[in-house]
Amino acid sequence: GYVLLDSPIRITIAGNRVTAMLGTSYLKISVKGDAEWVEGQADDTYQISVWNNPGVVLPNTGGSGTAMIYLIGMMLIGLASVGLIMKNRREAA
Repeated sequence: GYVLLDSPIRITIAGNRVTAMLGTSYLKISVKGDAEWVEGQADDTYQISVWNNPGVVLPNTGGSGTAMIYLIGMMLIGLASVGLIMKNRREAA
């Protein structure tokens, strides 16, 4: 469901200089110490920023979950239990 890149990413390494191009545009390259740097990488790693754009509206995730369903189920079980207890008391009397 994501938009494919228009062209391949071309990475050029010349000595200690690294460039990355997508079509005719230069891509952002981060090294250790830059604000965009992702921790946990080796010190001599280059990170290239490429945007991954959705082609369609993606579904939402992480909703309220099933907590409300469980709560309603417990309330119904409680009401049924009270109903049975009341019925047994009436029959015993």
